[in-house]
Order: sequence, then structure tokens, then C-alpha cells
Amino acid sequence: MQSENIQSAFYMMLGMMGFAVNDAFMKLVLADLNLQQSIFIRGVFSTIFLGIIAVKSGALKNSRRHFNRHIIVRTLCELGGTIFFLTALVHVSLADASAVLQVMPLAVTLAAALFMREAVGWRRYLAILIGFSGVMLVIQPDGSSAEGGGFNIYFLMLFGTIGCMIIRDLTTRNISKSIPSMFIAFYTSVAVMLMGAVLALFEPWKTITLTHLAMLAGAAFFLFLGYIGTVMAMRVGDVGFVAPFRYTYLVWAMALSIFVFADFPDTYTLIGSAIVVSTGIYSFARERKLMKSKTAS
Repeated sequence: MQSENIQSAFYMMLGMMGFAVNDAFMKLVLADLNLQQSIFIRGVFSTIFLGIIAVKSGALKNSRRHFNRHIIVRTLCELGGTIFFLTALVHVSLADASAVLQVMPLAVTLAAALFMREAVGWRRYLAILIGFSGVMLVIQPDGSSAEGGGFNIYFLMLFGTIGCMIIRDLTTRNISKSIPSMFIAFYTSVAVMLMGAVLALFEPWKTITLTHLAMLAGAAFFLFLGYIGTVMAMRVGDVGFVAPFRYTYLVWAMALSIFVFADFPDTYTLIGSAIVVSTGIYSFARERKLMKSKTAS
């Protein structure tokens, strides 16, 4: 089990690198192209990548049986989260955006306690409160943040992303385990691609160069890598062990922010990020301890 946990940690870090590089590619592309056409073209590439794996793995067999309201709600939340996040990413640094999104596991825990009546003790409630205070340090509501200019509509969009992802994750819990993960990923990719295609009709289409196509193909590949890495991580090792490695996304995002965009995180971002990550890891550790005590009893 120890070797499987080490293997799963590697897969999770690989997956987080994939997501971070995808975000960096998209931020570069969105400096030149419109949002919707970028989503559409990336969606074409990612759908091809996922479609090949889905067909070979047999995940698309009996597709009609798999569709239900939970799949539909999850897909709609994925669409909303994509629009919110990529719109914000144009105006907010990659490091700041990634730091804000790291509060999502804590937010999911809070939502599960409030709406699904899952047991959450005072320690984890305190961790959630401290984690949100770390986010406030990152966005600096007094207006002193470097790129975003303080708390503005783009940071609100990041919170909109978190809201969509919370509903997505809670809905995912209600999806039957008999439905292949690759089926969900493939049809989500198709939905995002079609959304981009439809919305692109209502905005001027900008000239796309081979460089843009290469970056969008790279974004799609690393998005695919991110999904595959996280799925393999969760299926190979112990969930309680591997989950904190999700926070390595923040390390990749900050490194890319520095070396690709020459955007150095300020002290508030670094301190806020450390607070969010620390409280998140504590929350995971606390949950794992409670699970072990329940199993022992």
C-alpha cells in the first residue's frame, strides 16, 4: 500500500501540473483571441484526446443508460465554472487565481455540512474560517492587489467558479459508480466544445495563427493529462493520503506565473496561499483521522 500511495502521489502531482500548464496556455492565448473561440478550439482537441481513450476503454458503451439529471447538472456546472474561471484569468494573475481556487476543498466540506448534513466538527469549521481569511489576504479587499486592483468583479468570478465546482462535486457524489469516469469526462468535453461553438457565433472571430493552434492543442493535451493523472491517483492510492497533493497545483501555478508571465506573487499572496494550503491539509488529515476511528470502532 505504501508503494501505491507513493505512485498515486506522483500521479496527482502530474495531474496538477497538467491543469496548471493548461491554464497558462489559455492565459497566453486569451491575450490575442476571444474567449469563446478559444474554448471551442481547445474543446475540439480535448474531445479528440478523450474520445480516443473513451472508445478504446469501452466507456461509451450503453451511453443512453448513463444519462440522468445528475450528469446534466454536473455538466452545466462545468460549463459555468469554465466561463467564470477563464474570464477571470484574463484579468487576474495565474498565481492569485490559483490561490483563491485552493479554498475549494474547504468550501466543499462546508457545503456538505450545510446542505447534505455531513458531520463536521468545530476544528474543521475553524480551519474553513481561517482558510477563507487566507483568501482575503490574496485578494486584498482594500484595493492594494497588484493586477486585480483589489476585490473586483473578476475575483467575484473566481468565487462563481468555486460555487459551480462545489455543486459539481456534490452532484458527482450522487452519480452511480457503474458510470465510467471517462464517459463523464468525454461528454463534459463535448458540452464545453459545443458551448464555445454556439457562443462564438455572437462575437467577432479573430485570426488564428499556427502558434495559437499549437498553444490550444497544448492546453487540451495538458487538460487531458490533468484529468488522467487525478483519476489514476484517486484509484491507485489511499484517498486521505493523496488528496493533499492537489495543492501542488499552487506550486506549479506560481512557478509558471513567475517564469512565463514574469509576474511575481507579492507577500500577501504567499502568506494567504500558505494559510489556505495549511488549513486544507489539516482538514484532510482531520477527516482521515475520523474515518480511521470510525473504522476501528
